[in-house]
Amino acid sequence: MHPELLHICQQLHAKGLSPSVALLRAKATNSLPIPEAVKAMKQWNQLSDEDKELQDPMKAVPPPIIEAKRSTIESLEKRVLALENELTSIKAELKLFK
Repeated sequence: MHPELLHICQQLHAKGLSPSVALLRAKATNSLPIPEAVKAMKQWNQLSDEDKELQDPMKAVPPPIIEAKRSTIESLEKRVLALENELTSIKAELKLFK
């Protein structure tokens, strides 16, 4: 089961709600196909009550959104560093003309 879907089920369960296909689809961060929601519900229902309480997949595996953001941040940091280096170089060249 996708870690995000399991996390949503756990959140609903913690609130005293019984996870359902409709609730999963409503809470998912992106469009969730019905077959995938049904598959997630089947897997959720097969878990023991203890497993439903203890599992926290969001700590073990970050969702794709977080990974994408992390990748974007790293890319932007590299671009900023390159621009700072270029600015330093331009400033040095300007000092030669003064």
